[in-house]
Amino acid sequence: DKIFEGFRKIAADFYPALIQAHQSAKRSENAILRSHFASREFTDETFRMLNDLSKSGANDSRARAAYVQVCGTLATPVRALIQDMTMNFVHLKYPEQSFSTQEHLVKPWNQLQAARSHVCFLKDAPG
Repeated sequence: DKIFEGFRKIAADFYPALIQAHQSAKRSENAILRSHFASREFTDETFRMLNDLSKSGANDSRARAAYVQVCGTLATPVRALIQDMTMNFVHLKYPEQSFSTQEHLVKPWNQLQAARSHVCFLKDAPG
């Protein structure tokens, strides 16, 4: 028991700092996710980050709340993409000269296809 005394002291001294560093890293990761979703970027990396956040929320209520909040952030651009696509198909019937098929149909369609990999997280979005 005396052998572990030094370890216990080190753990007691550094544990709060480790917790704080971990929480800071998670907040940073959440901000990165929000930034990617706001710019409608859905990549393998954002999927991995969201999956990791989901797993960390399994046993921690604060992490779970952060995960649910990020899922809500994910839902907003996905809904916007669907609305944009619907509106752009309507505009396709009577296109204006400035209507760019690449910009108004192809790009949102590709973003929506990339978002499909993230659909499994939408079930956890609030509302």
